[in-house]
Amino acid sequence: MIPATGATSAGAYPTDFYHASYPLSGSLTINGDGSDVSQGATITINLLADDVDEWDEKIILNIGTPTNAEVGTVTTHTVIITDQSDAPTVSFTTTAEGSGKTETASAAATINITDYIRLDSQSGKDLWFSYDTESNPGTATAAQDYTPISGAFKIAKGTLVPATTVTLPILSDDIDEVDQQTVVVTIDVLGADQNNDNSSYEAELNTLTAVEGDMFYTYTIDDDDDPPFAFFKNIDGVTGSEVGSVTERAVQIYHSGTIISVRERCSALYFRCWYRRCNFCI
Repeated sequence: MIPATGATSAGAYPTDFYHASYPLSGSLTINGDGSDVSQGATITINLLADDVDEWDEKIILNIGTPTNAEVGTVTTHTVIITDQSDAPTVSFTTTAEGSGKTETASAAATINITDYIRLDSQSGKDLWFSYDTESNPGTATAAQDYTPISGAFKIAKGTLVPATTVTLPILSDDIDEVDQQTVVVTIDVLGADQNNDNSSYEAELNTLTAVEGDMFYTYTIDDDDDPPFAFFKNIDGVTGSEVGSVTERAVQIYHSGTIISVRERCSALYFRCWYRRCNFCI
């Protein structure tokens, strides 16, 4: 439990209470004739309500050295402030990007996913979240279409957005692929950290940390590479030597600069090609 934040007068968050003498000591006078042992005095501490989710807090009152009296056995009084505010909701403010932008342009761009992560209200706790691209992968290929990422980031108390930047790298290649391939970034709530060590979390339930909103961000990659081309190769180097009703000939397909050798066998002249698939026989 952490100390509450005090002030000398009413104020907004993060002020939890106020007292005219705060933070200095004050004095009380108990009037009596010495025969009334129940005689006492009242200290008024004004608690302030807010809508910010915070840790439970405490106010500690100590009795100093009295005049014309002796100190009793109980010299400390603790006031507990139990928080009742709802946890904020964390979400991606933008859940989809990239469609309509070429693969080359996407690879050249800086895509900061943390620019699109936000709490809907501030928290009084340091909140930690994980992110990764592989727990719920899209249709794109890791290490070929994008660099996989994973890690954690913090949204500090009193703020709404991450304290650090996380970038999603898109890779440009020379391979003709299906358009509209996707990369999905998933975020998750790890917990709330009270002592800034990030080794363990003092709260992990969503009701005590952050409620999950839109937790997925999808980046679409529009391929801009040319399709491959194919041609018949004269294997023996002699023009017109490839004759006969049943033959076997090698076909070389140039796919984005890489030669792929294919052999087809058939008994009739045959050549057919359609989108991203070709059959070759002669």
